[in-house]
Amino acid sequence: MDFDKTDHGRNDGVLWVLSPAQVIKEINSADGRFNNSLCVHGVNNRLPIGLDCDLLPEGGEYAIPSQDRIDQIIEQAPGLFDLLVKDTNDMDPTVDSDEDGNFTNDMDGDGIWDTTAIVVGMHHDPSVTGDWNDFSELLSHFQDIIDNRPADYRNTESITVTGLTKVLEDISDAIYEDLLMILPWSVLFTVLIITALHRSAKVVIITGTPIMMALAITFGSSVIMDITLTPMIVATFPILIGLGVDYALHMVNRIEEVRRKEIDKAHDENERRRKRGEPEQPVPDLWDPGFYKMCVMEMTRSTGVAVFLSAMTTIVGFSVLIAPLIVPIAPIRSVGITLVIGISSTLVLSIVLVPTLAWMLRFNKRSNPGVWKNIGQAPIKGFLLIILLAGSITAYGVANMDELNEPITGSSEAPDGIESLNSLAQYSRQFGDGQTSLFIYDASTRPNTNNTLNIRDLPVLDSLDAIEQAVNATDETNTTSIIMFLKAIPATITIAEGITVGDGSLWDL
Repeated sequence: MDFDKTDHGRNDGVLWVLSPAQVIKEINSADGRFNNSLCVHGVNNRLPIGLDCDLLPEGGEYAIPSQDRIDQIIEQAPGLFDLLVKDTNDMDPTVDSDEDGNFTNDMDGDGIWDTTAIVVGMHHDPSVTGDWNDFSELLSHFQDIIDNRPADYRNTESITVTGLTKVLEDISDAIYEDLLMILPWSVLFTVLIITALHRSAKVVIITGTPIMMALAITFGSSVIMDITLTPMIVATFPILIGLGVDYALHMVNRIEEVRRKEIDKAHDENERRRKRGEPEQPVPDLWDPGFYKMCVMEMTRSTGVAVFLSAMTTIVGFSVLIAPLIVPIAPIRSVGITLVIGISSTLVLSIVLVPTLAWMLRFNKRSNPGVWKNIGQAPIKGFLLIILLAGSITAYGVANMDELNEPITGSSEAPDGIESLNSLAQYSRQFGDGQTSLFIYDASTRPNTNNTLNIRDLPVLDSLDAIEQAVNATDETNTTSIIMFLKAIPATITIAEGITVGDGSLWDL
């Protein structure tokens, strides 16, 4: 993964790797380098002793040493490896040691380290490598390394790529796939309900054409504006479908109501004329262009205004998501832009196309069944029952307001079956880790008191150690910093037989 240790992630996308193997290699090769540094900068400069630092042992290589050397390193720094390797086995499956009701999840331990983690720090922009354009491709590269590892290294039960970046990628992909599956069903149910209520397939074309065109405009605009098609943006499509159907049905039904009302008015007038013996007036033809245009104009003065105002308030409401000062998160701003474009397109296309399509298809709505009249009267007749039912539900919600304060976990809110999320939850339970936070420690502006680099000046390291210990005092929290490595590096210089400087770690010295 990290084939170039000096590139700062520009060639391989990896800044650093933290694992037991990496730590063992660092410690194995550090004794010679640190002993020489201590001899030159520590002993000879600070003590009245003159040592020939070139005669010091060179130390080990930057490689996995012998088993005896590995055991020695681990014995010298047991606390360091306790953070990286865990004994996760259940000592006695018949005993529930953590008293959680599950006898199979206890980590009593059998004295054998069996689980470890490789923590990888990735470059914030994988495209700088020229090989991987984004995190998804870089993570796939990591998976390929695992899948194609030599047979000699396939001595582990499983290796899973996980972490917050991987989990977010997998959850986004799963949600995206679910939305693509849901969208056709949404369209199908909408078509069936509209057809059943209007008893005509023509209304599907009248309401569906503006929606499909609005979706095409919205999708095309997102491509032109270089907006990433995220699951949240895909989730706006059912919203646009619902609003588009709403606008179109209001308009086409209002046109039909105006036409039927005018024709009924003409028939009533002729009936009165017949009773008075007066000549009848011509009844407007249902498809007379002038009559249809008059009905459309009447629709625009009533329902059209209401639809326009409703759409504008919706647009204004969602446009708040675009303001960077209010919403600093770019993906949510993209959702706001998508909704504003989509709703505006749906409104304009509905106003333009619905009357035209209704005319071209000769859509004539049949009379409503009598059951609709009874349904319309139900809220009037049973208003008291409806108020009591709504009030009971509201009271129940207020009484259980504390449920809103229940903690939300990622695993409970994410789609099922995501291996990386399950592995991250397992890692969190076994290692007490998973939510990574970085504390950037900047010592560039402080005075230098020991004639060395500011960040490795001893007072700076002391303050860093103090902060690290304070953070470690938080439950379910542990830290990793340069101090951890300094405490793990053995540092002992033999001045003469029986005389040594230091007898512990570099940090102790």
